[in-house]
Amino acid sequence: MPDVDKNGAAFCSWSPYYRWRNIIPGASIVPVVESGTSAVTSMAVVDQWPDGRVKTLRAAFADGSSATLDGHKFYSRAGAALGYKVLPSALFTVAGAPSSAFEFDGRGLGHGVGMCQWGAEGRARSGLSAEEILAAYFPGTEISKL
Repeated sequence: MPDVDKNGAAFCSWSPYYRWRNIIPGASIVPVVESGTSAVTSMAVVDQWPDGRVKTLRAAFADGSSATLDGHKFYSRAGAALGYKVLPSALFTVAGAPSSAFEFDGRGLGHGVGMCQWGAEGRARSGLSAEEILAAYFPGTEISKL
């Protein structure tokens, strides 16, 4: 079932994290990419998962070295080092000027597995029942009394 209403609007579009942008100073990225003390001069998304989340990134450093980074690990480390909502999800693009700041543009909040609470509320606001909402997020699941 598509995650849009009858007018084509995403059920979660009213979320404050539906689309987001954060500028992260280059110096703040250093501990996230584990580059030691070398400044990060560029970053690029190399590969994405089918849902669009970052699978791998490439970072280049001022000392001339570079590293390929696991997207999920980068997302987790960013949350730990910078705060959970600085990089709210792994569904992002990145651009930036060398060593100064990196601009992350993304969508969503969280890991992307399971039920979106914002989308579930959007579905409820549109009149869907709890059973219809659960069926949309967990197809094939049966609801029964225990």
